[in-house]
Amino acid sequence: MCDKNKVYQLYFIEKLKVVDIAKIEGVSQPAITQILQQFPEYKQEKERRKKENKIKNRNWTNEYKKQQRQLKKLQKEAERQEDEAIMWALQELQKQNAVAMSKRRKLQGNILWEAYLSGYRYDPEYVNRAGRKDPSYVWREDVPFFDEGDKSAKRYKRIPVHTSSAAAVIYEERNRVESEKWESTTEKEALM
Repeated sequence: MCDKNKVYQLYFIEKLKVVDIAKIEGVSQPAITQILQQFPEYKQEKERRKKENKIKNRNWTNEYKKQQRQLKKLQKEAERQEDEAIMWALQELQKQNAVAMSKRRKLQGNILWEAYLSGYRYDPEYVNRAGRKDPSYVWREDVPFFDEGDKSAKRYKRIPVHTSSAAAVIYEERNRVESEKWESTTEKEALM
């Protein structure tokens, strides 16, 4: 068994826990507790340690809650700053759009027509790099800035720009392209 005086020394003077004393002595915790219960001051020491641990636990809990509140406060502040930055960017964009939309601009038929068809210009280098066939459903021979060497789109009839307004021409052209896309063989296969 273990020495009572050594257990007394470790528990009351050095203030070690029962678990630590049991490890040092190499015996079980209940054996150490039985030895300590023989001393009259054991109950007082046990109560004193309970109160001390309760105070430590309360202080630790309060400190933890305080840290969590500070962390939440910092997170809310970061979110608020991010929201303010987004709102500032949106306001700046709104100002730019208001300035751009308040100016009167007149687009002539040729400029509007060219702006619309600029997305459909034929670029043989791009087609060759991509390894695709010519997009014959888009390119027509009659567009003024079309490459005259390509004969793949002769089946489309000429749309005269000068006979009607540019908006009507663009509307007709857009409808024609959309209906052509819809009627393409790929779409037919997908619908089947």
